Amino acid sequence: MQKVDGGWATKIRINHGKNYYNFIIDGKATVDKQNNLIEKHPDLGRASIIYYENHVFELEEYANASNVYVAGNFNGWNVGQLEMKLDGDTWKLPVYLPDGTYAYKFIVDGNWITDPDNAVVRPDGAGNYNSYLSMGDTSVFKLYGNLDAQEVRLAGNFNLWNYTELQMLRTASGWELHYALAPGLYEYKFVVDNEWIVDPNNPYRIERNEGFNSLICIKPNHVFKLNKFENATDVIVTGTFTDWARRNFKMALENGAWIFPVYLPSGKYLYRFIVDGEIIIDPNNLETVKTEFGQSCSVLKI
Repeated sequence: MQKVDGGWATKIRINHGKNYYNFIIDGKATVDKQNNLIEKHPDLGRASIIYYENHVFELEEYANASNVYVAGNFNGWNVGQLEMKLDGDTWKLPVYLPDGTYAYKFIVDGNWITDPDNAVVRPDGAGNYNSYLSMGDTSVFKLYGNLDAQEVRLAGNFNLWNYTELQMLRTASGWELHYALAPGLYEYKFVVDNEWIVDPNNPYRIERNEGFNSLICIKPNHVFKLNKFENATDVIVTGTFTDWARRNFKMALENGAWIFPVYLPSGKYLYRFIVDGEIIIDPNNLETVKTEFGQSCSVLKI
């Protein structure tokens, strides 16, 4: 740090979310005495905390409350973890939330309430309601047709398959719902008047014990592509990212090539294609390795 008028200062980039730090003064570690946010860190001991926040939870009209917490699916609904601070007549808590859709409630002196300043509330599947907050870009789920249906809902692994929560809106051509999701691969189905169906306009599906689910990739960072097999009937991509499942990731034929978009965390992955039951490596990828069983695999690095 550089000595400045009244103390010491430096500028650094910090990561999104929650960051721990200490000052080292002449070799001795100390917390930031001007920061009341202090926690025990497994390596640092007592450490100060700074958040790279992108949202502030606020609750007014409860200035006389003794304590207020916020809880939601972003912290596993942990009741006593996120305590809000009274600022004038408003309880506040700055947080960082990655892109996605979040259910939450306030706990005011032990009483759970929805956010009175947020009109977006949805059922939780247990007879109650939660407030909802979206961060980042929204994806549009569409179901064309089914205009005679009384109601259509969306359910997927992104909301723990809660079929009571996400009611879709009727449009001139069918039904749609705007929903924010973080980058990744998600499974979903539509519930049309209590009948579960896959998305008929989405070729990407995954097979489960109870049947098929539709797949959607949000902000893919790689597209598997296989050319010259346009006459094939069934093409699968499989690899270390699917535990080598042989039926799950069915590719779609577009403009003479089989493709499958994915979002994968940084790392190294092995993969192969299965074309009408025949296992092949990627003919357009020169980087290959042999497994311990002597099988050749293509290599993907994200």
